[in-house]
Amino acid sequence: MNHISRIQSQSRSAAHVVALPSPAGSVRWLNAALLIASLLLLLYYVMQVNALAAHAWNMHQANDRLSALHDQHDVLVAQASSLDDRQALTDLVKREGLVPADAVAYLVQDRAVAAVR
Repeated sequence: MNHISRIQSQSRSAAHVVALPSPAGSVRWLNAALLIASLLLLLYYVMQVNALAAHAWNMHQANDRLSALHDQHDVLVAQASSLDDRQALTDLVKREGLVPADAVAYLVQDRAVAAVR
């Protein structure tokens, strides 16, 4: 009977224990705050990745345009250098059937502007 009396005394003393507030409310608040912070950080990350991808796409397009302009510049430089060559100009004149303008005369009603040689 000694055990029974001890159990009864423990149950009587347990009835006098003051109930502490449950930490479940503060844990819920902390979980909600962490969830909101995580969602905000995820949203910030997605926005930054999107901005970086858009910037990279714009840089890619600008590099493509720059390459096209460099190619066009090279073609124009090649054409200009071929026109600076006297032999190339002579060949162009012969190929197009151009004739030298030795005797140029300009006709104007009022007076002569250039004299015939």
